[in-house]
Parts: sequence; C-alpha cells; structure tokens
Amino acid sequence: MKYMKKALVLLPLFTLTLLLGGCGQVTGPISPLLNPPIAAFGSFDDGTTDGWVFDSSNPNITNPLSLIVTSQSFQGPYALEINVPSYGLSSGVTVQLTGYSVHYSYATSGPGLDLSNRILSMWVKLKSGVVTPPFQIGAQVFLKDASYQYANGTFVKLVPGQWMQVTFNVNAPNYQAVPAPDPAHVYQVGLQLAGNGSAAFTSDGIVDADSFGYQ
Repeated sequence: MKYMKKALVLLPLFTLTLLLGGCGQVTGPISPLLNPPIAAFGSFDDGTTDGWVFDSSNPNITNPLSLIVTSQSFQGPYALEINVPSYGLSSGVTVQLTGYSVHYSYATSGPGLDLSNRILSMWVKLKSGVVTPPFQIGAQVFLKDASYQYANGTFVKLVPGQWMQVTFNVNAPNYQAVPAPDPAHVYQVGLQLAGNGSAAFTSDGIVDADSFGYQ
C-alpha cells in the first residue's frame, strides 16, 4: 500500500469545467471532496497498474483485456488505462457485455480496511468506444467486504474526453447487497463500468482512471 503523492487543489463549491493541457476537459461534482484524500490505492505514478486487476465477478469472462498505464493522466505522470471489450467468453460461449469492472484487493486475511464514514473517489475519462450514441456509459465506485458482499456509489454518466469525478459516500450507497457489506472490514475497492440502462457494449473501447482515494 502506498500513500498518495498527488494533492487535489482546493476548489470552489460548484461543478468545475476547465481544460488541462493534454488531459482533456475536467468536469464533476467537486464539492464532496474539497480536501485531498487521506490515502490512495491508485495513483499509478510509478508507471505500473499499482495492483489493480480485472474483476472476474462482473463480467464473469475468461478472456479480459490487459490493464496498462497511460501518460494521459488526470494528475501526475500516469493513469490506469482500461481496455474494455464489447464481447467476452463465458463458459465457452461468446456473450455481449453490458458491464466491466476492475478492483484493488486491500487484503486477503486479517481485519481488512476500515472505510466507515468515508467518501471514496476516482477520476475517470471515457477515451473512446464502448457504446453507440445516444446510449451512454457510466462509472461507479464499489467496495466488497471479507464475505465479498458488495455495495456501490452513484452512477456517473461519462462524457467522451472529459475527466469526471466518481464518488461513493459509504454511508449512502446507491446499491448494497443483503446482508449489507461491513464497511469496517473492506477487502476490495474498485471501479465498475456499465451501459446506461444496461445498454450493451457495441464496440471495444478505452476508459482511463486515476487518483483513487478516500477521505
């Protein structure tokens, strides 16, 4: 686990729209995260995927595409680049996908990570492909506890070429399993991509993600 080297600058209480050189437009609900996250699971500044991997629970396919890093980051030298396939192999059958997820495993034993009362955040940009307009793809931050019970945050529709902040207030999940996951013992955190209204992916695409953290 490494601590965050990036600092988020204090920002005004309204939706930010600005242009970062070479990075694309930035939009998103800034107000929930005025201060820098305390710790990070994904700054990707060392030029690696930082332990993030494909999440085989969504979708359950045997041929995911490799995760890599890109220099087109939100902050710092590198970001995670997620190559999203439109089709995958499930039990030997080719299926069209409606979702794709990646995660970071904090622990495989022990108490896990206490994320009680936290707000999780990641910056995400749709670079290309995935769905055909007017359908949209969105992103959600999620967590799983030691029993792999799942909860996620607000579904944020991605705009091509724009960095957008995706947040998850652990005290107010968008969805949670029954029984609910224990936020005091989190084993995995991650990012889920999905077609708006369960729209199927119509082409392979690329989504970049950066600066996962919490406060």
